[in-house]
Amino acid sequence: MPRKPRGLASSRRHCAQCERRWSEATKRSPAPAVRSCAACRYFVPSAGDFTEDWGACSNPVSPCDRRLMAGLEGCADFAAGADGPGYRQAAHFRTTNGRWSEARSANGSAPTAQCGDCRYFIPLDGAFIEDWGVCSNKASELDGGVVLEHDGCAQHERAATGWGGATPRRSLERRAAEHPDRAGPKARAPASDGPPPRRIKPAS
Repeated sequence: MPRKPRGLASSRRHCAQCERRWSEATKRSPAPAVRSCAACRYFVPSAGDFTEDWGACSNPVSPCDRRLMAGLEGCADFAAGADGPGYRQAAHFRTTNGRWSEARSANGSAPTAQCGDCRYFIPLDGAFIEDWGVCSNKASELDGGVVLEHDGCAQHERAATGWGGATPRRSLERRAAEHPDRAGPKARAPASDGPPPRRIKPAS
């Protein structure tokens, strides 16, 4: 019986191949560390196991909005995160999700095979993790693009792990802790294999 393909967000080899391909395909503009994308409040990192940060810009006034960016890149619309990274804040997610969804609506109806259960779908982190991600399929026209879980293409390959693919545990645990209101079953930690806790009989 053939093995079902697994999600690739946790594959260091696959992520390293994507990094090389995306770096060669884009003219990156390195920036000082204090003004890099990774330090900008509008940077939404992906949950992929990359050696450096790759993610999406969520700055509504930047031409890079909803574009894949490397953490070492930078732009003139840099904004410091005095109140913390925006991708961890529910309010920022709601406004960004609305803007990105409205821009996406021009693409037509949702395809039958959707990005959410494709093995090449790498979710964005924080509050975005259940809805948005990055396509990492070099055979797809969406490769290196920021996609909604309901987008899709003809090169779809279903992951054995099902909807959402395999996401590094550190991202799921951080998401569950920071956004308990958005913590679905896939964000919950597995049950312990150890013995059940002892029940203490109350004093009579």
